[in-house]
Amino acid sequence: MAIATALFLALLAAAHVGDDPDAVDRPLSLFREQQPVIGYPLFGLLVLIGALHLRTYYRLGLDRELFAPALSMVLLIVVALTPSPAAGHTLAAFVLLGFVFSWYALRLYRASSPWLFAHLAVPTLLLLATEARSYGVWQKMIVVYFVCAANIDCLLVTGRLTLPGPDDFDRKPRRRRREKYAPRVIWKRNDRPRQ
Repeated sequence: MAIATALFLALLAAAHVGDDPDAVDRPLSLFREQQPVIGYPLFGLLVLIGALHLRTYYRLGLDRELFAPALSMVLLIVVALTPSPAAGHTLAAFVLLGFVFSWYALRLYRASSPWLFAHLAVPTLLLLATEARSYGVWQKMIVVYFVCAANIDCLLVTGRLTLPGPDDFDRKPRRRRREKYAPRVIWKRNDRPRQ
């Protein structure tokens, strides 16, 4: 999966090298239509990464977790096979991005991971980083984020990578010292009547 990811990132970077000034703002599906030599391999590598992710879950016997990668693959194939201006393409693309984002948020929430807050902030941070320049820039950055998240997810599921959770920090409880309350007397009132 790491090799397919490296190839995807290299091909995506190569798609932006050249004389075309609009390449940065172009969404991935327009690469497929305007530069088929680069666009189809990009989608092919995305499908391969998704298939390897699905295979990892299947081989580990994570039957309950297979639904999300399988649905993501179906949505990705719909996005890859439909033309860009079609309504089905746009709907499938937005549902795919939203579903993958929500699925990783749910997984982080179930694991009580502190990374959940960073994950929830990623779309907004990417929008700020791109200065809301265009949808194409934001879309490619979020796709790269999801591809990296899929790689990390596979490493975590296979046990080749472990992240510390809230129970992994060995914190010793502080011992409170029990002291008696003894106020200092600064001024003493004379309550006894004079005799």
